[in-house]
Amino acid sequence: MRFLFLIFVFLIGCSSEKQIQRAKNRLSANPLEAASFCASKFTNKETIIYRDSIVDLDTIYLELTRTDTIVENDTVRIVTTSPAKVITKTLVKYKEVQTENTAKVEEQRQLLIKCEGRYDTLQKKFEKSEAERKAWRKKFYWIIFVILGFAVGYVLKQPTLTTILKKTIKNLKKRG
Repeated sequence: MRFLFLIFVFLIGCSSEKQIQRAKNRLSANPLEAASFCASKFTNKETIIYRDSIVDLDTIYLELTRTDTIVENDTVRIVTTSPAKVITKTLVKYKEVQTENTAKVEEQRQLLIKCEGRYDTLQKKFEKSEAERKAWRKKFYWIIFVILGFAVGYVLKQPTLTTILKKTIKNLKKRG
């Protein structure tokens, strides 16, 4: 009975891929629920950036010069007033609000982690294959060395050039 129960649990067990697929199906069937879940889990991050302020100065000169003559007893005063000057100062501040989609950032972070894991496994495979290549190369050079040794030994066991020439001369004399 226990064995049957264990087999049943094993067959219907909690497969994470199945759970994720069921969750995706459920969320795609209810887009409002999916949107609220994503909004609560991954809230948008707002950043306020203040840009450089612009100061705009406008100066206006009024070209009305006035001349006043003031007479007091024996003294006459002439007063000239210079043109009026009106300065208008305008300050404009720029504020920029950047909204960051944290769900997208999290997705990209998870993809990066997954990619780094793949890179690590590929790097380990490469290092292993490189070590195997070096070992096989060493074996290959030993095999070449042994074959050359046998070839040199075989050539040295054979009669030398002079004995070969003597035999060919004797054969020629017999025929001729």
